[in-house]
Amino acid sequence: MRPFQIYRIKVKWRNCEDARPWLVVQARPGGVLGCFPISSQCYGQDCFPLDPNHADFSATGLTRACNIICTTIYDLRDAQFTLDGKQQLKGELLGELLRDFRAFAGV
Repeated sequence: MRPFQIYRIKVKWRNCEDARPWLVVQARPGGVLGCFPISSQCYGQDCFPLDPNHADFSATGLTRACNIICTTIYDLRDAQFTLDGKQQLKGELLGELLRDFRAFAGV
């Protein structure tokens, strides 16, 4: 798993245990990954919008408009990145979308 890849995993967030996309932003020692959740809603927090009309959106593997919630980096273990027995890599942030996100989130 590399920074700026997006995985679909099941981690409890905002009292919801549904599988959702998570963006890896930091790889740390001991199998810990710093991640931001991705949600269809912003909840009034610091959110970076992912617009399906953006030229680099298709590389994300996402299918609709959503937001990277940049308020808190969550520490997740690499073992949490399996769903139904396998890793669920969706895609990654690339190009201008990645540059804009990094400037917005400071990572």
